[in-house]
Amino acid sequence: QFTNQSYRLQIENYVCDAEVFDQLSERNITDQNIAEAERIISLYTGGYTEKNAYDWALSKATMMKEKLLSFLYQLIDYFTKNDNGPKKQHYLQLLLKHDPYSESAIRQLMQQYLTNGNRIEAITLYKDFTSLLEEELGILPEPATSNIMKQILID
Repeated sequence: QFTNQSYRLQIENYVCDAEVFDQLSERNITDQNIAEAERIISLYTGGYTEKNAYDWALSKATMMKEKLLSFLYQLIDYFTKNDNGPKKQHYLQLLLKHDPYSESAIRQLMQQYLTNGNRIEAITLYKDFTSLLEEELGILPEPATSNIMKQILID
C-alpha cells in the first residue's frame, strides 16, 4: 500500500521463528511446557543473520545467542532436577556447540559421562577442551575443571 509518499507492507498471519524464539525463551521451564521448550530450542539453527553478517543485526544476534545459552542452561537444570541423564547430556553437548569455552558445561558433561560409566569420554572431553584453551586462548582450564580430571585419574 502506498500512502504519504511511502510504501507500507501489511502481512497477515505472519510468523517469524526469531520472534517466536525470542518470546518463548523468556518463559521458565516447567513440567507443563517442557515439550514446547524443546521445540523452541530446535528453532535456533544458527546465529541471527550470521550468513550475511549484517552490521545492523550484530546486537540482535548477540542478544539472541545470550538467550539461547540461558535457555539451554534452564533445560540442563530442568533435566538435572528430573534425573534425565540422556537429555541433560544432549543439551550440554548442544550448549558446548554454541559456547565451546564454557567450563561450567564442560564440568557438568564430564560428570555426566562419569555417571554413565563413560570414563574415556570424560577424559577425551577434558583433553580436547584443554587443547582448545591452550591453542586458541593460551590458557589452562580452571582448577575446578582440572580437579575433576585429577579425581578421574585417581579412581
